[in-house]
Amino acid sequence: MNKNKTLIEAKGQVAKLLRLFEKGYDLFPTKKVPAELIIKGYTYYKNIIVPLETVSHKYLYDEYEIPFLNAFIALFRRIVEESPSFSNELAFRTLLEMGTEDSYILFDKNISIDEKRLYTTIALLADYSSIETSMKKLFFGWFNKLYKENAVFLKGKLNEKQIETIERMGEVINKDVLDEVAYTQLIKKMRQIVNDVKSDILNNHEQRKLLVRTNSFKRMKSGESHTLHGNVFLIAFRMKQQSLDNHLFRVYAYLNVVGNELLGRLSKYHKNKGFEEKVEKYMEENEKFRSSFKTEWEER
Repeated sequence: MNKNKTLIEAKGQVAKLLRLFEKGYDLFPTKKVPAELIIKGYTYYKNIIVPLETVSHKYLYDEYEIPFLNAFIALFRRIVEESPSFSNELAFRTLLEMGTEDSYILFDKNISIDEKRLYTTIALLADYSSIETSMKKLFFGWFNKLYKENAVFLKGKLNEKQIETIERMGEVINKDVLDEVAYTQLIKKMRQIVNDVKSDILNNHEQRKLLVRTNSFKRMKSGESHTLHGNVFLIAFRMKQQSLDNHLFRVYAYLNVVGNELLGRLSKYHKNKGFEEKVEKYMEENEKFRSSFKTEWEER
């Protein structure tokens, strides 16, 4: 197959992926709250009118899949739009992690309710306590409420040191004057808890043969991680050796592989017959493309 034709077809496949992601996103329920209700400080929560301040911290928590998918689509689309730019290869590691690992925890049927709850709770506690905006006090308040509601659950899932870190973070962010040194150290520790929880879940499922992460995938992820974190040799080698065509092949390869994996999980998650049929049709068409794309890449 002519390389230009292959790249054009690859771009078309990625465009189809994006449209299917958006269809999958639209299948999530939407909430419309009258403006006059919000102005008065109230909202709907589980079909009940409640004070907004009592549930605002729960919106991301209860439906974490929605902002996650929205963020993934935004990243995916930006990589497509900026595909000629070599710098977008620095996003490959994030794309891999979100599309293959995070999506497994959020969308796969093999993940238990407690595993998903643990991951989303820890992820949001880390986010709420570390967001650097003029509204950080609001997010600190969300941290307090979320931890209070889930403290018993977390103490049954995390070790003593991890709980101490979370509670110490609560103490630091609730003081009138923020201890910058302690706060900075705790942000790092909170992120490590997120990484540890995620790793434990994925490793457990891999050992039980519910999740497959090939050695090739692990090498690919490791290489992109080193590139992202400034490995001089890898960056210099990639910038020097790659032609624009080689770069575009890499971009479309990552987008297709990661996109297909997330799409497959999203399709099963929704259990929507119409959406499943659209995804199955795309997968059948894409299988032939993947074969020709792989052959073209190996011949380069």
